[in-house]
Amino acid sequence: MEYPEKQFESDDPFEFVAVRYPVSSERNHDFQMARCFIEEYALMGWPGSQIRTLFETPLYAGPHAIFQKWGSKVVDELIREIFSAEEVADGTGA
Repeated sequence: MEYPEKQFESDDPFEFVAVRYPVSSERNHDFQMARCFIEEYALMGWPGSQIRTLFETPLYAGPHAIFQKWGSKVVDELIREIFSAEEVADGTGA
């Protein structure tokens, strides 16, 4: 199936727009989001070292923003916590 070429317009209603909103504890929300990123990739079989590289890479905007804001020490600590969790360590994801 072929799709017609369409030039993107500046007011395209399907353009993704990121919106920030205030939270009571920015630190807790950032750490929860980081844990979600780490858990997702860990459960797909990625090793911790590869997940850390994901946080270092600007291409991955969400993880990279957390890495820039909180630093490698926090990311490494979260990776260690996730990988010591039973559901990741045994590969079941349960």
